[in-house]
Order: sequence, then structure tokens, then C-alpha cells
Amino acid sequence: MNDIAFVLLGSIITGTAIGIYLDKALTTDIPIFTMVFALISIMFGMYSVFKKYSK
Repeated sequence: MNDIAFVLLGSIITGTAIGIYLDKALTTDIPIFTMVFALISIMFGMYSVFKKYSK
């Protein structure tokens, strides 16, 4: 059951970190990459959890 937290937290942290890096590297005014990658990582984490525990 602890692996649910690690999957969700790990994917959210990774996606958000990628977004922050891209926003800083491309010097965007609005943190659009952070928002996009955070949302994608949340969806991926939830999909992974549902896929693993739906069996």
C-alpha cells in the first residue's frame, strides 16, 4: 500500500521538476511548462496506480 504514495509522489515531483527546469531554461513569464508537466504527471501517476490495483 505504501507504493501508491511513492508512485504518485515520485511522478508528481519528477514532472514538476521537469516543468520548472524548462520554464527557467526558456525564461517563460508564466510557468506554463510547470503546470502542464504537473498535470501530466498527476494523470500518469493515477493511471499507474489504477492499472496496478485494478487486477
